[in-house]
Amino acid sequence: MLSPCNTIILETLPGDPMLNVVQKKTKHMGSMGVPTRNGHKMHIEEALFLVQCRKAMIRHQGTPLRLQECMYLLESCSLPLNKFTVYKNLKNLGHMIRISEEGFYDLFAAEGYSMSNKKLKPTCRVVYCPSADMTSDDLVNLVKKASEGTSAKIVLAKIRNGICSFVCAATGMIFEP
Repeated sequence: MLSPCNTIILETLPGDPMLNVVQKKTKHMGSMGVPTRNGHKMHIEEALFLVQCRKAMIRHQGTPLRLQECMYLLESCSLPLNKFTVYKNLKNLGHMIRISEEGFYDLFAAEGYSMSNKKLKPTCRVVYCPSADMTSDDLVNLVKKASEGTSAKIVLAKIRNGICSFVCAATGMIFEP
């Protein structure tokens, strides 16, 4: 059982794909989520990552959810399990990630990073490829969309046979994030 005094407590909100932070208790609050006027919210990927690391608990209408129930939130938010796997791999590699409005994963250097520093520029933008069978036109359009408004290196992420791989969009070379 998680110790409530050292646990982030998150609450689902009806019709909102983000989770409301009810109790902030760890260092993760400075590098994850989105500060709002009324507190702090987290994207579902961030919340599930913390639940899997036993740093957070998600409640629905006041009732704590088990891990399997938390994973169901991916489906209810139309977030593919493979996209969450990409996020989890990047976090396990130690990256600071800000999730863009378009759903891309912007990677930042850990030094000097904070969620509130909007002037900080990402080093990479990781784009999840939903299908290994995407056409070249689909990939070109995806990279164009990801490139809008950023000078960061675009990296494509895909999952095949349960293994996450990253490819630099500009060079086609395997990328080690």
